[in-house]
Amino acid sequence: MALVEVQKPGESQVQRYDRILNSAQKILIKLGLTENESRVYVYLNINGSKKAREISKDQRIPRTETYHLLTALHKKGLVSIVSERITVFEGIEFEKVLDILISNELKRIEELQFMRNELNELWKANF
Repeated sequence: MALVEVQKPGESQVQRYDRILNSAQKILIKLGLTENESRVYVYLNINGSKKAREISKDQRIPRTETYHLLTALHKKGLVSIVSERITVFEGIEFEKVLDILISNELKRIEELQFMRNELNELWKANF
């Protein structure tokens, strides 16, 4: 995947924009988000602060699922709650989100390496 997305011959600006958004969402999925989490995060990052109802309507995701997605993204530190009275969500800066997701993946790798070593020792000691 190219780091800089150039416009392909015959491609409209809208098509290019959609392709770039799709690429960003795929990368976020590879970094551990679900498809809908990545959709909601990218939507918030582009459109700014939104209520769950607006996100649900614009992204065509059931409202209850939207609340679950926003809660998960908030727990991961990827969205913030801007207003408490009427809950409004906002995407965290893209670069910070990438740092958070990469850090989470590195921790996961460390845990996997630890488990591998533990299992290896257990196996060698008993078989």
